[in-house]
Amino acid sequence: MPGLKLILTFLTLLRAREDYDQLVVKEAKNSLMNKIRGYTVQETRTVMVDAGKPGPDGKPLPKIRERIVIEKHVQPDIQAIIFVLTNKAPEEYKIRQSTEVTGKDGKDLIPARILTQKEAREFLEKLDREM
Repeated sequence: MPGLKLILTFLTLLRAREDYDQLVVKEAKNSLMNKIRGYTVQETRTVMVDAGKPGPDGKPLPKIRERIVIEKHVQPDIQAIIFVLTNKAPEEYKIRQSTEVTGKDGKDLIPARILTQKEAREFLEKLDREM
């Protein structure tokens, strides 16, 4: 039954794909949490010197002179924090941008009706005088 074997292989591959997708989502969540909280990373620097003895290939063997381990703290990422807050608590945290443009004393900048050429010219001259 070659058809049954093909179906079982397909189902196995489908299950493996689902497991992989779940793993990727879990890793992404963990990485995002690290970006939100901040984290500590160790940087190692090794200084090598010539040991004074030749190796089997004739080149001098290196010797570790010093190894320096530095712990650095990576600050929380503000963009990651904003991303999570706007997506997980959208009612409390919204990226609000609103622009309201009005004329002097809250009047409309442009009249609500279509002006004649003469009225438009007078209106523009008035605006120029006010600026």
